[in-house]
Amino acid sequence: LFRSDRACVCLPCISSLSAMALQELQRKMVSAQTSLAQIEKEHSSRQAELSTQQSKLDQIGSDNLVLLSERRRAEQLCKDRSRTVDEWCHIAREKSREKQEVLRLLARVEDEEVQAQLQLKKAAIERSHAARQEKESDERLQLGERQATICRDRKQTLEQELQRIKVDLGEWRDKARAAEQAYDQAKDALPAAGTGGTEAHSSHDAGPEPGPSDRNVRARTEPLPRTHSLQTWTVAMIFSATTGRLEHRHCIASDPSNTQRFIAHLDTGLAGITRISRPAFAALGLEGSPVQGIVELQERGRLQRCAVHRIKFSLDNVNQVEEGNVHLQFTVDAAVVDGGRRPWEQGYYDLRLNTETVKKVSE
Repeated sequence: LFRSDRACVCLPCISSLSAMALQELQRKMVSAQTSLAQIEKEHSSRQAELSTQQSKLDQIGSDNLVLLSERRRAEQLCKDRSRTVDEWCHIAREKSREKQEVLRLLARVEDEEVQAQLQLKKAAIERSHAARQEKESDERLQLGERQATICRDRKQTLEQELQRIKVDLGEWRDKARAAEQAYDQAKDALPAAGTGGTEAHSSHDAGPEPGPSDRNVRARTEPLPRTHSLQTWTVAMIFSATTGRLEHRHCIASDPSNTQRFIAHLDTGLAGITRISRPAFAALGLEGSPVQGIVELQERGRLQRCAVHRIKFSLDNVNQVEEGNVHLQFTVDAAVVDGGRRPWEQGYYDLRLNTETVKKVSE
């Protein structure tokens, strides 16, 4: 043991530490030799690059000498050509003055040509405007004639309808008078049948029990209310040109195997013309019917040009107002509209009656 004031160290430990240090030194020497070899290799490559650079510099020097000689020859050539250019510049200035004079003359001619073209265009525009005005006046005249024809036809139709209504009214008045007379005769004949004792007089005072014939007479003589309360949405029957009668069903375009009733909407806020959907119009075979006119309508948020046709229809809830009137028909002019809703969507309709028609069917 080696003893000192601060520590005690074993000699075998010192020898092992020395061996380890020696191995470490050997590793460092090997690493240093490897690094030295790498450095020598890089040095040799750098030397090769330097030699290559030197050869390139020598080549560039020789090229510069050649370029210098070429430059001197080019400078001499430029001096010779500059004298030629000065001569050509003088000639060019002379030609430029001549060119400017020609351009001024050409501009004057072009101005005169433009003025002539403008006058021709103005004359053509005036002729076109006059032809357009003449065409528009002819179209307005034709439109006025068509509207006058439509108004005359409508007036004749309304007069015929009014005459028919007057005839029907006279017939109903005659029927009402006859019913009143029959009722008065039946009422006068009732007291003669009431003879007997006190019971007979008491039964006569209480009034006879009306029979079925009396109820029918009274039902015929009592006037109907002037207007009837109708549902806003109902089912309808519309005249079909294919079958020649009122139809109450039509095929669904998306599913021809299924049919549905005609849906009518009594729109009391519709001030315009009555409208019929194009699927219902086509299903009824009315496309070949005469066109009464053309109107522009705002339908489903867009403007449409719609053909107007005359149709016949009947509402179920109107027929139910008067017993026995199975087909109380109405004739109106209706516009054929596109872009309606599908049958299963809310707001779908086949026939949309305007305020005037709703008033007529409810009276």
